[in-house]
Amino acid sequence: MANIFFSSDLHLGHANILTFVSEEPGLSQVRPGFSSVEEMDETIIQRHNEIVGPTDKWYCMGDVGFGMKELGPKLARLNGKKRLILGNHDYATKRDFLIYFEHFEKIMESRRMGNVVFTHRPIHLGPDEMRIKANVHGHIHEKNLPDQRYLNLSVEQTDYYPVSVDYITTVFRDRGIHVTLD
Repeated sequence: MANIFFSSDLHLGHANILTFVSEEPGLSQVRPGFSSVEEMDETIIQRHNEIVGPTDKWYCMGDVGFGMKELGPKLARLNGKKRLILGNHDYATKRDFLIYFEHFEKIMESRRMGNVVFTHRPIHLGPDEMRIKANVHGHIHEKNLPDQRYLNLSVEQTDYYPVSVDYITTVFRDRGIHVTLD
């Protein structure tokens, strides 16, 4: 059986993300350590391919990249059977959107697996929610929510590597939350 991996907020080709500063105290860069957008993109592609094999499933949880003409060849270099959970930056023109259809087998707003929902932005989980135990998301980059039922997989959180289903279940188990991803 193929492995399943997740990551969010690659922002391939997005030069301005290298200048973003955290809203948290200290005003540190959101993505420090990259001298150029090309270096950032190559690091993300290399680390992705170290983890994800050609037959593995990979869910990108939004904000894939910028510059649609340049994005296609970068997506082609990423291993795996690709699925896209749309992010706030993934809504392009109809013509540009064809790039996604060329590289992603499935495109969706969210994905539920067992009692976990995968989204780009964090969603509201009620205090007594019985069906959904956790939300795995991106969007907030270097920040984390104080509620243990949320897991941020923006690449800044994972050292620019995708993470596996086993990683996700282990994180929640360590937090005392029983999740099933079937």
